[in-house]
Amino acid sequence: MKRIAWWEWVLVATLVALGFFLRAHDITAFKLSPDDGQYMNSARLQFLERSADPVQWFEEDAAWFGELSEDWGHLSGVAKTYQHSYLHQFLFRYLYRLGLSCVEALRLNVAWIGALTVFALFALYAWNFPWRRRAGLFAAALLSVLLVHVFLSRTGWGEVGSTFCFVVYVALGWRLLASTDERDTRALWKLGLGLALASTLGMGFHEITSVYVVGMCAMACASPWWRGDAERGVGVVLRSRRVWAVLLSSIPVGAYTLALRLWSDYANEKWFASTLYKDLSWGQVRVLTFRRFWETDHLLGQVSMPLLVLAIVGAVALRQRDRVWFRYAITWSALTSLVFLVAFNDPSLVRIYLPTIVLACWLAGEGLVALGAWIAPRAAAWVAGAAGAAVVLWLGLVTWTTLFGSEDDALFESGVYVNVKNSRNVDEPWLEYLEDHRVTAQIGVYPTKDPLFVALDAGFTGRLFSFEEPQSTWTDHLLAANNIMQREGRRMEDGGRYRLVAQDKVGRIGLYALQPAQ
Repeated sequence: MKRIAWWEWVLVATLVALGFFLRAHDITAFKLSPDDGQYMNSARLQFLERSADPVQWFEEDAAWFGELSEDWGHLSGVAKTYQHSYLHQFLFRYLYRLGLSCVEALRLNVAWIGALTVFALFALYAWNFPWRRRAGLFAAALLSVLLVHVFLSRTGWGEVGSTFCFVVYVALGWRLLASTDERDTRALWKLGLGLALASTLGMGFHEITSVYVVGMCAMACASPWWRGDAERGVGVVLRSRRVWAVLLSSIPVGAYTLALRLWSDYANEKWFASTLYKDLSWGQVRVLTFRRFWETDHLLGQVSMPLLVLAIVGAVALRQRDRVWFRYAITWSALTSLVFLVAFNDPSLVRIYLPTIVLACWLAGEGLVALGAWIAPRAAAWVAGAAGAAVVLWLGLVTWTTLFGSEDDALFESGVYVNVKNSRNVDEPWLEYLEDHRVTAQIGVYPTKDPLFVALDAGFTGRLFSFEEPQSTWTDHLLAANNIMQREGRRMEDGGRYRLVAQDKVGRIGLYALQPAQ
């Protein structure tokens, strides 16, 4: 095996640094969603005291764990915490303690692991296919600037963390199933424990990991076929120590998934038996999904046509060069994506397909290597490098323009903002009102929680508000969802006591001032 050259380490470090910069720069600009507020409220950031006292941290965390445990399984309307991505919540609590703002802590906890995925993609090749590290370098370069991954890494959503764990999981699975001898007990134990750890950590970032664990078990049981072994059959599978190492590694995630199905009303309400599209048929939901991917998300624009073409070229080349790895990687992608598309009640969420998009990057890396060999066999490395640099530059320009440029720029891709204009710095109008009127009293927030943390980060004080509390405790100013205030008749024009004085740029959150009782 050829040692990794110093320039490769420098290049990978540069790509990771570039990836982190794109994912972390001006990270609070994009508007928050109700889910973001749920995350931060569930992590109880508004109650954490910044200190350098580990004893205090331990006591606070112990109390928090107790609250999560007591709340686990309750329906969303009853639950006081957000019942998923617990590891994600735990980690960004510590980023907040280290001095970051609430929104920075939430989002940077995903940004750094999104950048680390760039390294993981290179490491997958350096470990399993050292003679094809060039493809790994290209894949890492593409992922470092790819709009869809960069953008999702800036949002604070846990699927980015589970995608990193997926890359590690796939690398370990390949090593175990394709490169380890059945009699190598020590290696089987190590790789099996590695699979268990990677999947458990992935589950801590997001529960979509359970689908990939099922996929790995299926790949293990089918391994004699995709490896092309001479001996195949049920008996061979049952006697395989490699298969059993994979199956045993699935116990932690499998047991927790079973517990969710049996005892969590929240999981059954949100995931297993969601009523999100209860008025639509299964087919109508899938048609709606593809329409959203094309018309609203502009998914082709987020992934980009050059990368997609390179991925197709890479798939063709990989099938010729390494048919076993091709079967493993493609089957993984097809199987898990099909589960999301066919079985999930909300299959239109782009972020649940993020591991498949990462797969497209490593196929595109293979495509660049193949392209260089086909165009100029004697100068393949130079041709592939030039083509790779051009594609990376193009992807980088699209990403930079979309994240930091004007919405009128030619390269701006509105799909990441689901075609909603003014999605950046949306809270400026009501923040300016509070500053101009020098509001110092506590601000109420109802019922969506994300404005609370924007207000806290801006230096104001606030709390969650309920109209069921005595009117004598109602706050002078209230940040609330406009549609809910209208529906419940809480506005002055609807007979309520709160008058709208400012609202965000998209009209979702309004700032209301309390009026005297009539």
